[in-house]
Amino acid sequence: MLFFKSKSVESPVSVLFRVIDEEFAMGICCNIDFIYKNKKHEIGVYGDDGNTYKNVRFYFDKDEYNTKQELLENARIDGVRVCDLKETVTVTECDGCYPDSTEAFRALM
Repeated sequence: MLFFKSKSVESPVSVLFRVIDEEFAMGICCNIDFIYKNKKHEIGVYGDDGNTYKNVRFYFDKDEYNTKQELLENARIDGVRVCDLKETVTVTECDGCYPDSTEAFRALM
């Protein structure tokens, strides 16, 4: 019998924000793709020249925010702030790689 490693990971939303914070602190753009209630979403941060040192924008799906605080206050799924979601989400990709390439997600596997 063959076993295949899962390419996704179930994660609390707080871990998504922790990964964004860690990469932002290192000046790295971050993009996390996840599924919540069978709908695909993406969240992250980017800036000029592929880093987060100038002209930084946080985003959730198609909405952009000037600060992380604006993201936390305004990003919503079905009227509920993303940061307040109690259920886990299924992370399918982080920065163009499988979640296991990111330490915080690998720890959940």
